Amino acid sequence: MWICLTRDWSEYSRFLPDGWRALGVVDAGNGDLGALVQRPDNTYLQLNGALIRSLDQGQIRSLVGGEVSGAPC
Repeated sequence: MWICLTRDWSEYSRFLPDGWRALGVVDAGNGDLGALVQRPDNTYLQLNGALIRSLDQGQIRSLVGGEVSGAPC
């Protein structure tokens, strides 16, 4: 899994639900890129158009927190 917080998330979704925050782009390890978003309850999700996928919360928190490197931005 990797994330890129500087990449344009809007390539993967044209909408963002109210209260959600777009952070960048994520690949959950399946080669399918999507927008990395955070809900108001601090849950991280992958958004592809209208499709919402859950992510490994611990792994994403480590990546967002900078504890793991290697995002191909």
